[in-house]
Amino acid sequence: MKAIKKIFSLMLVFLVGFALTLPAGASDKVDPKDNPEIDLNETTGSITITKRGSTFSIYKILDAVGKKGQNVYNYTVNSNFTDLIGEGKAYSLEKIAAMPNQLNINNYDDEGNLIGVTDPITELTSNFTSDVQAFIDDSNNNDDSNDDINPIATIQCPDAEGEGAKATASDLGLGFYIVIETGTISSSASVSSKSMLVPLPYVDVNTAEGNKLFWNFDLTITPKDEPVNVDKSILDEDGNKENVSTNNVGDILDYQVDADIPHYDASTDLASVKYIITDSLSKGLDFAALLPDVAENKKEVVITVDDLNPESEPVRLVEGEDYTISYSASENGENKVMTINFVYSEIINYYSLQLNYSVRINEDAVIGVEGNPNHNQVDLEYTNNNKTWDTSKPGDKTKTYVYGLKINKVDPDKNKLNGAEFQLYAGAPDPDGDYEGRDPLVTYKYENGQLVINSNDGKTAITDENGIAYLIGFEAGTYALVETKAPNGYIIPDGQMQLDVVETIGVDEDGKEAVTDVKYILTTGDEKTELPTEVLGDVEIGDGSVAVTTIVNPKGFNLPRTGGAGTWMFAVGGILIMAGMATAFVKLRKKEN
Repeated sequence: MKAIKKIFSLMLVFLVGFALTLPAGASDKVDPKDNPEIDLNETTGSITITKRGSTFSIYKILDAVGKKGQNVYNYTVNSNFTDLIGEGKAYSLEKIAAMPNQLNINNYDDEGNLIGVTDPITELTSNFTSDVQAFIDDSNNNDDSNDDINPIATIQCPDAEGEGAKATASDLGLGFYIVIETGTISSSASVSSKSMLVPLPYVDVNTAEGNKLFWNFDLTITPKDEPVNVDKSILDEDGNKENVSTNNVGDILDYQVDADIPHYDASTDLASVKYIITDSLSKGLDFAALLPDVAENKKEVVITVDDLNPESEPVRLVEGEDYTISYSASENGENKVMTINFVYSEIINYYSLQLNYSVRINEDAVIGVEGNPNHNQVDLEYTNNNKTWDTSKPGDKTKTYVYGLKINKVDPDKNKLNGAEFQLYAGAPDPDGDYEGRDPLVTYKYENGQLVINSNDGKTAITDENGIAYLIGFEAGTYALVETKAPNGYIIPDGQMQLDVVETIGVDEDGKEAVTDVKYILTTGDEKTELPTEVLGDVEIGDGSVAVTTIVNPKGFNLPRTGGAGTWMFAVGGILIMAGMATAFVKLRKKEN
């Protein structure tokens, strides 16, 4: 009976070792009987990892021993893990033996080069690596330093791109390893990779030699990271996303933030995970939620989350339960910030988040392109490593552009003229000068270092004693510039005036989409002129620049232009007066005769 038990035990050990050598490919399993014979001269291996700036700790959980003439290794539990793995423990050798076939290790590039990824594809392997990590943490956090489990190797990947981020741990004894990312740089666009189960060696396939099997002692790992991206957009009238916009002062802009939701392994303390969105406005923008005079639907802050199922409907989150919102601003009105702090346990089952809210452009908006800070910056702060609790803070921004025109009004002798009145209409000029049914734009003038609404509720700009009038606060596009009243003793110049504001879209110093140039073209009759620009106040503090034009008024008398109807009224009135005078003259001659 003892002999039978002994034989059975030896067979069991052999079968366990046999199973552990199964290939790592999820879909291309290799029968162990086809394994190549073990080379006893190969006693060590290496693990190479590529991930920019990350630190990895490598722990050995199983030891491997090969014997001459065999094609499978025998495995025993490393002494550090006997309380976790073994007979009657949380994990048996038999359970671990099934795991290599539940990993995705064999990955090749287009040239047939191995770029292996130890990616657990079942809950079993994922839970196992999480439990091993928790076991290590518990052992190292107790009061007995003798129970500490130290990594047999720690590697630091360089803070570089591509192949420059590669690091290697060499001279590793044969066996099974757990690789844990213990440090993630803040500029990383992903959370720390899941803990990885790594067998050394493992059976690989040389595709270049007709799928020949061989023992691979040098594993290359490119962790399959979960990206965490954040994107900020301005929505146009049709709901299309834009990175830049051009708008009028007073317009309400609709913003959308799209962000990924990161996930961590099962050992993570969810209450400690940070997921915070901060949205910062420049001085020229206001959160609509804080403005009493905007529609209620524009005051709403709407946050929805979604999973990976295309048939699922987005779920709207509830303020006070799933997240909290707070607002802050500096005393000078700058650095307006909305902070949204999420309860991570309430969003853990989702993969993406969408934030929608509105802002209004105010009178502090910077005009033109030069020195334009009319931006909206969003930052997403999230836990990038559930071992160190470090965070990453990627961000994105949008820019909004507002334009303006300065008019210098003079007579033929260059004398400055006050009292001239101008209006600006969206669209091309009317050939007949008839603007009935078209409302003038609301515009602003520059006065004492700030924008002040023009007269007539912003619809009429009037030249001052220096002959200057401003029409500020409009978006790029085509406009009719109409002089509605000439200064006393002068007449309105002939010819319709069309102003075209044309933007050039490029990228700024941060590589973000931006307006890199703008041209102001004034067409009077058949004559086109590209207008120069002039700094408005102090551009360093955010006043920007405007286009400048000079308009000359001849001396004489002219009827005021109040639209086609007004001109017609004056004309009809003149005709009636003349007709009346003619009738009286005829009657008087008849009496004399």
